[in-house]
Amino acid sequence: FSPTPRPTPYPTFSPAPTPIPTPPKPTPTPVLIAPSGGGGGSSSGGGDSTSIIAGAAGGGAIVLFVIGFCVYCYFCRRRSPKSPPKAKLERVSLEEDHDDDEEALHNNANPPKPSESAAAARANARVTADVLLSTGGMLPGIGAVCWAAKAILISCDEMEAKAADIVAAGNRVCDTISFLAILSENISSFQTDDAKALVQQHMFELKDLLNKFQDAVAQFNEKGWLRRKWHSLAHGAMLTTLDRQIVACLDKLQAVYNLANDRQTKLQMDKLLKAQTYALEVAMFKEIQAVSKKDGTTHEAAAETLAKDDAATKAVAQKGDVESHELLLE
Repeated sequence: FSPTPRPTPYPTFSPAPTPIPTPPKPTPTPVLIAPSGGGGGSSSGGGDSTSIIAGAAGGGAIVLFVIGFCVYCYFCRRRSPKSPPKAKLERVSLEEDHDDDEEALHNNANPPKPSESAAAARANARVTADVLLSTGGMLPGIGAVCWAAKAILISCDEMEAKAADIVAAGNRVCDTISFLAILSENISSFQTDDAKALVQQHMFELKDLLNKFQDAVAQFNEKGWLRRKWHSLAHGAMLTTLDRQIVACLDKLQAVYNLANDRQTKLQMDKLLKAQTYALEVAMFKEIQAVSKKDGTTHEAAAETLAKDDAATKAVAQKGDVESHELLLE
């Protein structure tokens, strides 16, 4: 009897445990260390670090240079003195060099216009004067003023080559005519009898001043006018003085018309209310003052001395742009 064999069991498979992944270790950041003393094996790394350090040092130097330059320019600009404008320099020099009488020759002065433009301005002024004469009834006293102005303009046309002062005198009359034209355009600014009476009063004053101005201009056409000019200046007979009186009279007319409220009109009129420059009178009066102060004499005595001095007369003639032919006639 043989025993019954047991059945062979099927093999059982158990899954192998899944391994838990281990996170990778961070790669350490290399630290650059400047080489010291030289070893052949580290020559490559030392060269790279040297280039980086040198570049950083160069960039820092450039930044420092730019900052330093800006600071230098800032302080230089603050320390540099500011130059006053040219007009202010000229005004300061006049106040320091001359007394009150001569300063009146320069205050608010306009330089003479070039000959061609001055001649054109006189021609335009005559046309404007004719227009004012044709409508003269609207502006009290305008007729006599315009006739006096036209007479001066004719004299200036005939004698403008004699001296720059004649050109300046013509400019004064041109500005006066332009001023009166603005007043005529704004005739509605005055309506009352009192205003009309004031306008007429100032126009009569203006006419008298222009008549004196005409006489002063006419003296340039007399023989020996240049030497006599010394004496007339010493006695106060100056185109400069009459010029400033005419400007003052026009200013009073402006006040009556109350045109200051019109800004544009005021700007136009202000340009016409500036005195002209009379170069010959300025030069002569300066010499009279200098001689009077040096010798301790009056202006009249100084003028008498200078009228006999050919060199002094020639010197002021050059400053006043007097025609050379006029010197030969003296």
